[in-house]
This record gives sequence, structure tokens and C-alpha cells, in this order.
Amino acid sequence: DDATAQPQGKAAGAGKQEIDRGVLRNIELEVVELRASLEMQGLFKDAIEDICNEKRQRLLEEAEAAAGLRSPPRVDPKAGASDSSSEEVKKPAKKTKEQEAKEKEKAKEQEQKQKAKERAKEKEKEK
Repeated sequence: DDATAQPQGKAAGAGKQEIDRGVLRNIELEVVELRASLEMQGLFKDAIEDICNEKRQRLLEEAEAAAGLRSPPRVDPKAGASDSSSEEVKKPAKKTKEQEAKEKEKAKEQEQKQKAKERAKEKEKEK
């Protein structure tokens, strides 16, 4: 069962035994879905691997923060003092959805940049 639980996340999840196994599986599921999406878009394996590793790391950090294993991400000082942090504790699901949307946008931007770089390299090779 260990071999099938996290085939691609062994290195990233090695020191993360404190996080619930179900959470780790959900993280890997999200990463696998992202990988499939990126492959469908025709990205190169290296770019896909980099994006997936970044996504996995962010999700692991969020899970650690949610489990109380690590301090939560920095709060914007403009947002206010204790009121904003207590609101964030009450509404973690909404924040997570917003973060996922931002992450997807960032991933798409990274993909587009990577594609542009790869096209430029291909044009140089042709010359």
C-alpha cells in the first residue's frame, strides 16, 4: 500500500509523517490531476515536473499549517491585526479555494512563459 499511496511524492513527503495519510493522498491526487492537465497542454516533462513539485510543496505547507505543525503563512499587515486572523481560522475552505484559483492562474502563466522560452529555443536551433 505504501508503494501505491505516493509514487511521485516520496521525496517531498518523506519528512511529513505528522500529516494525516488521507491528506497526503488528497495532495497527491491534486498533483496527479494537475500533471494530467499540463500534459494535455503539451508542456515538456521538465516544466511539468517543476510545476507539480511547486504545487505539492505549497499543498504540504498548507496542510502542515492547518494541522498546527508549522506557523501559518504570513498575514498581510494591511489586513489588520487579530480580527483578520480569527476570520481566516473560521473560513479556511474559502481561503483554500481562492488560493487554488490563484495557483491555477500562476501555473498557467508559468506554462505560457515556458512555452514561449521553448519556442524561442526551437527557433534558435532551426537557425
